[in-house]
This record gives sequence, structure tokens and C-alpha cells, in this order.
Amino acid sequence: MLSAEVIAILYNEWNRGQERFSVKIQAYVIMPEHVHMMLWAKDAANISAFLRRILGQVSKQIAPGQKGFWKERPRVFPVYSRDIIEEKINYIHRNPVIRGLVKEPDVWKHSSFCQLVEQSEAVPFKCDSFDNLI
Repeated sequence: MLSAEVIAILYNEWNRGQERFSVKIQAYVIMPEHVHMMLWAKDAANISAFLRRILGQVSKQIAPGQKGFWKERPRVFPVYSRDIIEEKINYIHRNPVIRGLVKEPDVWKHSSFCQLVEQSEAVPFKCDSFDNLI
């Protein structure tokens, strides 16, 4: 299970990466051993740079001098339609339920579900709006 310290590092690096690479985080869930994110950028190279930065910076802060914090390389899937966006976001938010960690997605604390679905402002990390993406 990721500690509160590790989760805080993730959120902090996401904020830094968003500013540096002009990447928008549209949806996310932090699972005990992995993360799912829906990202958007005008230039796909910015998403790659954002992910490289996050992987490197989080590893340096969590396990300095060690290898293997991230078990796998990020899997990136281009999404081109509103239907697929909704499908992927539903998958992201349902991941803790599918894994049996909670009964409903709104219970999982480190997810964009409450902000995007329930319109809550009291969230640990605020996602970007889908409005005016271009």
C-alpha cells in the first residue's frame, strides 16, 4: 500500500509536471501498487516527457539510489472519441471496486471520481476541466 507520504509526492510531482509540460490530468486513481491516469496535451511528446519526469522524480524521492520502484513502463493509449474517453474514465474509477478494495468508487480516497462524477470540490487532487481542451 502506498503511504500518505508517497501519495503526497505523487500529487506534488503531478502539479510540477503539469505546469512544466502543459499536460492536463483529466482523471486518475492511485491504487496500492500502480496508478491510472487520463492525460491530455496539445503535443503528444509532452505526455511522454511528463511521464518520464514523474517516473524519475518520484523514484528519486521515494527510493533514492534504488532500482525497481516502478515495476512496469507506462502503457499509453491514444483516445480519440468521447465514448472511449468515458469508457476509460469509468474503468479508472471502477478499478478499486473491481479489485475488491471498496464496494463503491466514491469510497476510494485517491481518485478523481468524487470531483468528476459527484462534482465535489473537497478532493485531494483537482483534475483539469474537459472544457476548452484546445
